[in-house]
Amino acid sequence: MNEKEYALEQFEQALNKLKEGIESANDELGKDGVIKRFEFTFE
Repeated sequence: MNEKEYALEQFEQALNKLKEGIESANDELGKDGVIKRFEFTFE
């Protein structure tokens, strides 16, 4: 697996975690927190 494939795989896994987090959030504040955590991961 080359570097680009690895990076894409890691991004896909993070995106799936983001989707799971948003689905399980109870309110808008929870969703905002999940999204912010995702943003910090990729900055």
